[in-house]
Amino acid sequence: MTLRFTLIITAFCCLLPAPARAQQDIFPFVGKITGADVNVRAGQSENFERLCQLDRGDEVLVVGQAYNWYKIKLPKIAKLYISAEYIYLLNDRVGGVIGDRVNVRAGADPKHSVVGQVLAGEEVQILEKGEKWHQIAPLDKTYGWVHEDFVTFKSKDISQFKDKSPEPVKENPVIEAHKTMNETAEKNELDERIQVQKSMSVSGYLKSVETIEGIHYRLDVNGETLYFLSGMNNMLEDFVHYKVDVDGIVDTERSDQYEYPVLNVKRIQLIL
Repeated sequence: MTLRFTLIITAFCCLLPAPARAQQDIFPFVGKITGADVNVRAGQSENFERLCQLDRGDEVLVVGQAYNWYKIKLPKIAKLYISAEYIYLLNDRVGGVIGDRVNVRAGADPKHSVVGQVLAGEEVQILEKGEKWHQIAPLDKTYGWVHEDFVTFKSKDISQFKDKSPEPVKENPVIEAHKTMNETAEKNELDERIQVQKSMSVSGYLKSVETIEGIHYRLDVNGETLYFLSGMNNMLEDFVHYKVDVDGIVDTERSDQYEYPVLNVKRIQLIL
């Protein structure tokens, strides 16, 4: 009976297509797109937003699978958005994140699907600035989904993988020049916002906060709470009850919501 069962299983496996057998349990792997205008979506269903399209022969880095959909690292042509509320401009095309676990979405609206998150202190490449939302270049930890019917296995060696999808379309130089002129006034306002985000260094004892929504840690100096802390939560947990030196940026917008100023942590060091 055991021998017969083994033979049945062996025969069934032999009937599976070679690529299907090869792809089991070997994520990540390099795949190749087999169709034209193949949609990359924000989730494992046709009901999710389309982030971009790929063509036959394009390579993708497949990192997982759910149902009949492959999870892939987003190609650089994918359109992603982040709330301008959590970004301060380092220059015209680079922004710093000032919120903790800020959602990256498939569209310029909180109703759109979340395709990844960024942490306080990280930087994003801004492709198009908006009043409330910025379009940004895909990050390493943002992912999309492609139906398995349009992906075939190419290689387990991901070290040679390169995103060969086209660069995001750049604006017409004339339009860009006109836009730059219009942005001069905006830049002054944004510069004021950046200046308000004051960088500072402070020492004190790190404590936990349990009853305040959105805040998990505070910094006590001379027995009194001086700041609430945001960002780097996984690291901050290791320093609770210890004296530390913290570098960060005061988030004046969020500080208005709480009893104490909110300090977005950029660096923390134990004081021995």
